[in-house]
Amino acid sequence: MKLSEIINNVVKTDPSHDIDRLAEEFRVYDVYWDDSKKISAYFYQVWQCTDTWVGGKVYFFEDTPVCISWQPARKSSEEIYWISNELAMKVKDYIFSLRQEDEYPINTIQDMEEEMGTGYQVSYACQLLTKDVIHKYTKEPLKVLDTYRSEIISHRIKVEYLDGRQEDIELEDVEIPYLVDKSQ
Repeated sequence: MKLSEIINNVVKTDPSHDIDRLAEEFRVYDVYWDDSKKISAYFYQVWQCTDTWVGGKVYFFEDTPVCISWQPARKSSEEIYWISNELAMKVKDYIFSLRQEDEYPINTIQDMEEEMGTGYQVSYACQLLTKDVIHKYTKEPLKVLDTYRSEIISHRIKVEYLDGRQEDIELEDVEIPYLVDKSQ
């Protein structure tokens, strides 16, 4: 039997109207559910792999065959093979017409002059990626000597002050300076 005979004579019972796989083919992931059932698919060969029906399908758009698909196993991707470029473009145009028109939220900066302080903080000493920190309260620059990485979760660090004095302090008492060019 020829492929064209299979496509044109597939038994049209138990249709699937799920358009997600065809939408994915065009990298469209935000389509509204299509109640018109313009797209349907029918297995021309089918078997059960674990808990999923797999095999070959014929997809129709407005009762015209447009492509076939092949999925050999449950965890395999369903591969799509178009009958022609023209039919693929008709389906693509239809799928694009179903895209959600909702506006996507764009986060914009509300105040460019907002005060951000002298730096930022991290939760655990092992997250420190610099040896230069600022004392949160005195604003004195400090050098990190040890983050006590041997401890599973450390919230303390050993620092050296400008005068050479060394001390263990809590991580919450320091800020990490922003990574900016200070010569500007």
